[in-house]
Amino acid sequence: MKTPGQIAQKLKQAKYRHVKKEMRNLLKVSCLNCRHNVQVKSRSGFLGVCSLDHKTCDPLVGDRSAQCEVYVPGHTKEEIKESLQTFFAQKKVHEIAVRFPDVAALLWVLIGDEENPQEGPLIPQGLPFTTLFGIPLWVDTPEELVSLEETCKDINLFYSTMKSLASILDVAEEDILAKVTNTLGELADQTSHLGELRKTLQEKEDLLTDIQGENAACQELLKSQVAPVKVPLWRRILRWN
Repeated sequence: MKTPGQIAQKLKQAKYRHVKKEMRNLLKVSCLNCRHNVQVKSRSGFLGVCSLDHKTCDPLVGDRSAQCEVYVPGHTKEEIKESLQTFFAQKKVHEIAVRFPDVAALLWVLIGDEENPQEGPLIPQGLPFTTLFGIPLWVDTPEELVSLEETCKDINLFYSTMKSLASILDVAEEDILAKVTNTLGELADQTSHLGELRKTLQEKEDLLTDIQGENAACQELLKSQVAPVKVPLWRRILRWN
């Protein structure tokens, strides 16, 4: 069994790893990390919009941050470090467990009976669901786990399909929805144009059928109106001589 000092050292290492990971995520050039990015609510959820040019800038429809000349990081290293240190120092164990279950588990061992960490379900004692987009999810019962897996199945299938399409079309994953939307629009336009061509062709075929019918009627009328000319016998004899 590990001593409290060894557990405290593990806790310190776990906190340090989370601070470094948080820095990597929040300092990465991304539209979601830009100070000018504003989340606007739409019918399908929230969508990132640049507050400078009022155009969309979101991973789902096109992240423009890599080419942006006015990109400004929304956080600094000092702010991130201070924020997490305050979070670990002030939040209770069950609140820390929502974001950092490994840190909460070590804290729970250290505090023992000095604080009741179970003011509600303790997340580290729940059942972990593998991941959803790389984010660990936690539940309290096997029934909730089954329900969560069913809910996420279609979502994972959709994004897996989008990822495969991105590879096939050789575009970035964040641009695939826009690419598919444009492709479907072009296909709809071509289908509409094909329908118009078929309609025009049918009209031409109907006109040709009418002309052929009129031509046949004219020929029949001509045959009925032109009588054969009788040639006298003496003229036929002279023609042969």
